[in-house]
Amino acid sequence: MLYKYARMWYNNAVIFCGGYSAALKGICMRRSNAETKSCGKLYELWHDRRSFPVRLRIALLCAAAFCFTVIVFGPLELFIGNSGFFPFSFGVVWPVMAVTGVVVCAVITAVLLLVRGKVYNTLVSLLFSGLLCGWLQRNLLNDITNHGSLDGSAVEWEHFMKTTVLNLALWAAIFTLVFLLLYFSRKIWSMAVQWGSALLLGAQAVALVMLLIRTDIPSPQNGYLSKATMFDVSPKQNVVMFLLDRYDNTFADQVLEEDPELWEDFSGFTYYRNFTGSYSRTFPSVNYILTGSKSEYVTQPAEYAEQAWGGQTLVRRIHDAGYGTKIYTDSRYTFINTDYLGDSVDNVVHEAKSADDRRLVCSMLKLSAYLYSPECLKPSFRMYTGDLDGIISTEDAWIDDEVAHFRGIVPDGVSIGDGENENGSFIFYHFRGCHDPYTMDENGNPAEFDYNDQEHSNTLYSQLRGDLKMIKSYMQQLDDLGLLDDTTIIVTADHGRTGTVPDLSDGMSRCPTLWVKPAGADRSEPMQISDKQVSQDNMRSTVLDCFGLKQDSDPRTLDEIGEDEELERYFWAQCCDESATHRDYNMLTYRITGDATDMNNWELVSTERIQCPFYDAGTDNPNEK
Repeated sequence: MLYKYARMWYNNAVIFCGGYSAALKGICMRRSNAETKSCGKLYELWHDRRSFPVRLRIALLCAAAFCFTVIVFGPLELFIGNSGFFPFSFGVVWPVMAVTGVVVCAVITAVLLLVRGKVYNTLVSLLFSGLLCGWLQRNLLNDITNHGSLDGSAVEWEHFMKTTVLNLALWAAIFTLVFLLLYFSRKIWSMAVQWGSALLLGAQAVALVMLLIRTDIPSPQNGYLSKATMFDVSPKQNVVMFLLDRYDNTFADQVLEEDPELWEDFSGFTYYRNFTGSYSRTFPSVNYILTGSKSEYVTQPAEYAEQAWGGQTLVRRIHDAGYGTKIYTDSRYTFINTDYLGDSVDNVVHEAKSADDRRLVCSMLKLSAYLYSPECLKPSFRMYTGDLDGIISTEDAWIDDEVAHFRGIVPDGVSIGDGENENGSFIFYHFRGCHDPYTMDENGNPAEFDYNDQEHSNTLYSQLRGDLKMIKSYMQQLDDLGLLDDTTIIVTADHGRTGTVPDLSDGMSRCPTLWVKPAGADRSEPMQISDKQVSQDNMRSTVLDCFGLKQDSDPRTLDEIGEDEELERYFWAQCCDESATHRDYNMLTYRITGDATDMNNWELVSTERIQCPFYDAGTDNPNEK
């Protein structure tokens, strides 16, 4: 039936084009010789002796292979390998991308069938060349360069100029070869286009089926964190932890130096300057803070998250003791699957989030374009995985939106909630802090961020000051409610400026910030500085102690450690070796003694080569995990 209608449409088009051709011939016969030659060239440009079925077969195979690769296979392969880091389920993405692929394929095929002759050949050659180049880029050429994870970090593209030039030259060579083949032998060109398209289409279809069979795709989006009571607090004791991503001591010292009033704004706090984190990246740092479960970097994120949240976590122990628990953080860097939280978190809604189809298609196509495009175009398509949160259409769902958080708190968003636990509560906020992209200024207004600009220190500090202003407003509102004195406030970070560097010889401090105001602190006293040798383990025990839940088996609290006491602390870094491929990583274990801000006190005690299970959207291949 479809062929019948296509043939009918084609016949009508032929009648029109035939009439046009006959008219063109008639005009040429009445022109001068020079004019006749010109008309003849125009006629040859459009003239085509191939039958409709042949032209349909070539156009359909090429369009189908291109659309399946870029619109269907690329996004779905990416999703399968990174399902835990997408804010929607596989059941949401695959129907939308499949329908989009079919529609675009039909449109491209129709456009190709509207033209004929050399115009037709040129368009098909461009499409087929793009298909070949994109496939080679995704499967071979991307392995040459590693642009890092799509975590919002900017890329110094100027370091890849040589690779970019060579990459562009290879693309140009492939395009040239296809057109040379067309020039010298249209028959061989036709066979190459058809067989090449069919082989790529078939191979990727089989690969996708095998991925679906072999991969146990988790369903992280069977629930979400609700923001409905995000700024509601308990009428009794509260422990509120603000985690500002990548808030290093270096940044803290600078804002305190440039804005001395902060010492007064954070009166009653103690600044633990000799505080150490545990991991170099947000995942698994945040998980470790909330669960105390160590990651060895040898299991998939979802598997580790399930194990971590399955035990007696910080949050679960507080919840089981009858206190309220609410966390606001990105699931991709913490629990991965809301099922892992069980009933230990009060603001979990065990219902699937919905997504905006149009935004979903645009975002997935942008990710796919980043994978398949040449080096020179990748800066245009690079994005932050947090941008995917904008796809979510569920109004109640918490998303990583710094401006929205600011406007929710400032000036008077904090209140005593009607349904809040009357015994007390633990509330955890994960704000962007010093981590790019920097999307907010110090007054809570949206700020434009260029993912390709390395000179963004001003925007960094502007966003940081905006987050600190949020916290100050939050505390002032607690004070207005008469709750600040009974509330423990913790301002900290998941890690410092660590990243995936091969060593710690660049002179940068790796100490995350820790400011603590205990309940009952004297707020007339300015911020104090402590050089106690403390870690995230001590911070977690301190939170438990606020609720009277600390056990003898737990690490000591911050108060239980002496100011001059010598302790050993450990830090684990996931680092890429410069001489290795991007999939070969070292897990570096450092032993820290004395002043952690002095990198001479960091001793590398072990280096373990691992096959990194974390799939990098720009570089890795889930088939090789």
